[in-house]
Amino acid sequence: MEPRKAFLIKRSVAAVMFALVAIQVAPSIADVLNGNPAPESSASPSAAPEPSLSPEPTTSASASASPSPSSPAVPSASVTYLESTPSESPTAEPALADEQDIVLRVPTNFPVDPRATSVRVSPINVYSSGEVLLCLSTSGSKFWLSNTSESVETVGNNTTQLILSGSAAAITSLLNSGQGLRVGGNPRVQGAVVTSRAAVVTKTTLNTDLCNQAPKIISSAINALGLGMNTVKNPVPIK
Repeated sequence: MEPRKAFLIKRSVAAVMFALVAIQVAPSIADVLNGNPAPESSASPSAAPEPSLSPEPTTSASASASPSPSSPAVPSASVTYLESTPSESPTAEPALADEQDIVLRVPTNFPVDPRATSVRVSPINVYSSGEVLLCLSTSGSKFWLSNTSESVETVGNNTTQLILSGSAAAITSLLNSGQGLRVGGNPRVQGAVVTSRAAVVTKTTLNTDLCNQAPKIISSAINALGLGMNTVKNPVPIK
């Protein structure tokens, strides 16, 4: 009887187990046969967060973002700024003085031997307290001034126009000392005319344009000596 009893017990357990399984599975089979979808889970899975796009690092032109090879240093020019000073006023050009306190004395006639080729023009005197411009011109002849002076500026020696500038005393001494001033002609000096012009100027100058504005003018003629019956000649022996 023992084996039979054990068999019955196992059969009973199997029956109970089968009943339990049938109870659990029967509803599911019924739902499938009726076409009802399986109930959805109330908890829906949350959408996965989209990855945030971080801004890409911008390329910088600075040396820190993209270091470039350092170029050799170029020496910069040093500039020194000088303080500007007011420029001096331009020097005024020489001109005739406002006060023409000048005296000019020249002989108006120079007698000369008709055969002479030159004659000394003397005396010529100039008086003034300022700087003097003396202009001498001649026709048919030339001036010859043998003297020189560091105190007198001259131009035109051995020409038809001689210009002197300086103090009145220095000009007078230059024209009358030593050989002085001579006028030579080709071939004769007779008939020549000497014109003297003098003016006081603001400063020493040899500007010929100022000669025409000179207030003092004297004309001198070089005339031949007259030969008359009383003219003494050396005796000429007759053989």
